Amino acid sequence: MTSAAIKPLHDHKTGRGDFVICLGAGKSQLPLIVAAKKCGYKVVAVDQNPIAPGFQISDIVICQSTYKVDPIIKDLHAHPLLASSEQCRGILNRSSGWPVVTAASLCTRLNLPGIPERSAMAIVNKHLLRKHCSEEGLPSPKYEIYGTRELSKPCHLEFPLVVKPSLSLVGKSGVSVVDNKIALNDAMERAVRYTTNGTILVEEFLPGKDFCLVGFVQNTRVVPICLLEELNETGGDGKIYGKGFKTRGMSMDGPLVLDACSIAQKISDIFKIRRSPFMVSLRMDSYGKLNLIEIHLDIGGDLLIEGLFPLALPFDFPILAVGMAVGHPMKLTSNKVRPSAILYQQGPGLLTDRNYKVYCEKTECELQSKMEQV
Repeated sequence: MTSAAIKPLHDHKTGRGDFVICLGAGKSQLPLIVAAKKCGYKVVAVDQNPIAPGFQISDIVICQSTYKVDPIIKDLHAHPLLASSEQCRGILNRSSGWPVVTAASLCTRLNLPGIPERSAMAIVNKHLLRKHCSEEGLPSPKYEIYGTRELSKPCHLEFPLVVKPSLSLVGKSGVSVVDNKIALNDAMERAVRYTTNGTILVEEFLPGKDFCLVGFVQNTRVVPICLLEELNETGGDGKIYGKGFKTRGMSMDGPLVLDACSIAQKISDIFKIRRSPFMVSLRMDSYGKLNLIEIHLDIGGDLLIEGLFPLALPFDFPILAVGMAVGHPMKLTSNKVRPSAILYQQGPGLLTDRNYKVYCEKTECELQSKMEQV
């Protein structure tokens, strides 16, 4: 197998009035809105914030929450310029969690290929995802599920353990690694404060590195773009902090990438995904095998579009994402991922509001050497 990726086509042929829906119009969505307009599409931006910056450059504004599909559909059908929903070519979503379910619902209502709503629900709620992994034989950590009123229920897993909300608003919020009963109790109470679905998970701790396979699903097939190593650290309080990402070699013959791609395709088949952005978080166990941790059916945050991808990828990722969202014919080309990394400045506040540094070297060895000096 040769390394390959999709070359974004800049000659999108759109019909008059063809549009895409962008869930969210904040600072993070601006690159997608700009890319969609470059590709010739009108942009319908949805955001509950009436002064969202993306509204200024969008063609049509829907001031609604991205968490509720019915008001969005109502406003779509009521708008005089959107009389025919057949003009909608795709959904752009860069937000994890509940907007993923909204995107799935919109695809169903607008007769677009996407992901079944039931599958989206199972993926964003981590306790449901773990159950599916067990039923379908997908490699994943051993786990136990707790409701917010079940914290006194005994845990039968061996330390160390990972405690996390089943669904939270911000990535890694409420996630801890613990090695004793007292710390476990504290971590469970912390996870309860962050969960939005009344459920938390306690999982076995896997000792290996964290990876993320970035790609898309088109016509049920996973198209990998790049493999990233996720750089995390555990503080003295047991909380897990994201430090950044760095690229890993994208040789499709490498066992690590083959393992990641195999898991990814099984996920697409099990959850009947037809078209979607696709990011799979994986962690290596003591045997060197990858285990599924999370699935993200959004275009991705973590400042990857802003900081890492412009250095690492030989194409415009937002343009590519738009092409994928509308099901544009794919053109494969050789893909050389440049050895690159992004490191976040630690501190309070949202990740998107922090400063960051990016690095790009000629070889992976040079990049690793640079990272060790930081």
